Amino acid sequence: MQTIKFRPHCGEAGDVDHLAAAFLLCHNISHGIILRKSPVLQYLYYLSQIGLCMSPLSNNSLFLDYHRNPFPMFFQRGLNVSLSSDDPLQIHLTKEALVEEYSVAAKVWKLSACDLCEIARNSVYHSGFSHAAKV
Repeated sequence: MQTIKFRPHCGEAGDVDHLAAAFLLCHNISHGIILRKSPVLQYLYYLSQIGLCMSPLSNNSLFLDYHRNPFPMFFQRGLNVSLSSDDPLQIHLTKEALVEEYSVAAKVWKLSACDLCEIARNSVYHSGFSHAAKV
């Protein structure tokens, strides 16, 4: 049992090597859009169910067009993805950055209410709360 869960901010830019290193050590990661370039690492992340806390609106502004974001593909493949807000003061247009992430994702990628519930559930499992609190 780890005292501290390692949750690096990685996979947003750069080489996939740091995603391989994070795979060995982390509980979940923030971003991970570069994972789209490595099907082998995607499979390892899937098998281990390592969480990917993704911020498509942030990525849209900084690195990757919203429609090219791998979030829907990762979700369809069964990777453990959730939506998160990154840089809310810079990126988001409302006071509720996370609601904005969910709203835009639901509209653009045509996610059902069931899909949104599963994504929110993943977010709870990514959290640092005790297992008893998560259930």
